[in-house]
Amino acid sequence: MSGDPTRSPRHIEIVNQYKKARVAPPGADSGLKLRPRDASVYLALEPYLRRRWPRTLISSTRLLSGRLSDPRVGRDIFVGVLAGLLMQ
Repeated sequence: MSGDPTRSPRHIEIVNQYKKARVAPPGADSGLKLRPRDASVYLALEPYLRRRWPRTLISSTRLLSGRLSDPRVGRDIFVGVLAGLLMQ
């Protein structure tokens, strides 16, 4: 077979089917994007929080390092879920 395989009719058909199939509704990933404004706010607040309330950052650090069975991480997840349920 000569030529570019990405230009074959079968390849183009598969790509078009993939584009038509939506796994998630449009805009569902917008909540996962870190915007420059959000990053700026985090970078501005993080040193202040680390000085004033160092314990507030402990569970997020442990969670990001993969320590899911840590009691502090479990407590904070429980409190967060409970607060979310009470706000509904």
